[in-house]
Amino acid sequence: MLGVPVQTSNSLQDAHLIFSASDKTVTGSGSCNRISGPYEMGKKHSLKFGNLAATRMTCQNQAFENKLLETLQRVEFYQVSTGELWLKDSKKRILLKLR
Repeated sequence: MLGVPVQTSNSLQDAHLIFSASDKTVTGSGSCNRISGPYEMGKKHSLKFGNLAATRMTCQNQAFENKLLETLQRVEFYQVSTGELWLKDSKKRILLKLR
């Protein structure tokens, strides 16, 4: 995220997002708390997240989760490249690379 790799354990505790095309919602985890909310996709690879909700358990990684939620609100575009989903800001700078 923003040039900082996220450690993965290949478990459900890893930070992840799951997009549901049928109801245009995203769910997932910031590694401790659950995340959910709406998203909209538009023309020319535009992507905007609506108000994202998160559970608020006290976590060791709270600063990371807060930064993740803040970063998701800045997303305006996406690109799929080499098996990754790149989430980009309004100037099309990469904010997140998701695998």
